[in-house]
Amino acid sequence: MIDENIEDRIFDEFTIPHIAFPQDTIQQKKALARHIALLKKEELLFASAMAFSYESVIAGITAEQMEYFTKNAPKNYKQEIAKSIMAEYRMKEVFEIAKAMDEDLGEGVVQNQKRIERVYQYIKDNWVAFQF
Repeated sequence: MIDENIEDRIFDEFTIPHIAFPQDTIQQKKALARHIALLKKEELLFASAMAFSYESVIAGITAEQMEYFTKNAPKNYKQEIAKSIMAEYRMKEVFEIAKAMDEDLGEGVVQNQKRIERVYQYIKDNWVAFQF
């Protein structure tokens, strides 16, 4: 028989692999967002629905991933991300993370902020798909 703590840890690592490390600093948040941005679109669905309540996860999502997500994610995943983007305080932090990522790339760079704006607009434009 497997120890319950080990089972819980294994479950967490499979369902929440992207948020299994601390997100206390902006550096840690940027690292997670970069990791999410590099995932294959199919890999985005490996996490549990709860992952989409984390600002760092949302800050890393790409438009291509979001299109795949819209077509293939279960209802509870879509509802979680819709709830997250509707929370003003969460989106404020998402944009702060994207801005910090851009600052790492150089002065005047806004590519991550624009990526988040596109993802946000995509969700708004396809709002019905996130409700059902």
